[in-house]
Amino acid sequence: MIASSLSRAYQTAKLYEYESIRETLFDELDFGIYEGLQKQKLIDIFADGWIEKPDTIMLGESVTALERRIQTFLQKYKTYTIILLFGHGAWIRAFISYNQNGNISDMNKINVHFNQPIIIGIHSSKENT
Repeated sequence: MIASSLSRAYQTAKLYEYESIRETLFDELDFGIYEGLQKQKLIDIFADGWIEKPDTIMLGESVTALERRIQTFLQKYKTYTIILLFGHGAWIRAFISYNQNGNISDMNKINVHFNQPIIIGIHSSKENT
């Protein structure tokens, strides 16, 4: 079981009575000064890129840096057949987009609800092989 190194994900894993590995590659996208803003506000601020070109957005961390962390995560854990993850919305959305498309371009078209369980089959044709 892997959890983000950020406290809220690790604490959630503990609520489910799992001991987990803390993994910084799985940490949430750093929103910088935009941390805590509602999604609609981010859409308004980044109107030109939020939905269609998230890789052009620079928050506290660039979205392309998040994509590189996902690629590194996939490479690091490529021998695992099943992983239970406790993490964060933007990372999960970017991961789903990357797994489906080979990039994070659709991440902000995907909805992930708080504490929503998601099962993802990893596509072996991507760079993680």
